[in-house]
Amino acid sequence: MLMDDNIDKEIKSLGVMQLFKQDSIARSGAFAFSAMPVIEANNVINEEALNELSANAIKIMKVDGKLEWRESTGGSPTVHPQWGACVQYMNSMAGSLEIRKKRANQFFLYLICNNATITEPGLIEQELNECFLRAEKYAFVKVER
Repeated sequence: MLMDDNIDKEIKSLGVMQLFKQDSIARSGAFAFSAMPVIEANNVINEEALNELSANAIKIMKVDGKLEWRESTGGSPTVHPQWGACVQYMNSMAGSLEIRKKRANQFFLYLICNNATITEPGLIEQELNECFLRAEKYAFVKVER
């Protein structure tokens, strides 16, 4: 919807606001992280929606949180259980661009610090990457015009 120049700016803005209110932290975060620069540069949504989008994107770009969990083993501290799965997935991304791995790392840290459950890191990262590819495609089309 945001990529369609024939849709009214106010309708696009409403869609963005609804996304942040109704969707999961992973989906709305992936959208904010990938789309914010393109949307801001192209004046696609109104100021209120852009402020909401920017606020969410900044939280991901500059993760500030506390990573905490409890174990009943009584032994020495271990790696956060979801972080271990994320690292394992990122290590399996052989052949991927380094920027893709860095984005995944940043995004997974954001999700964990915000107590989001990461059951399938691969699916989350693939959706995040798809968001970046779409934003890149839209930016490229706008530059060509």
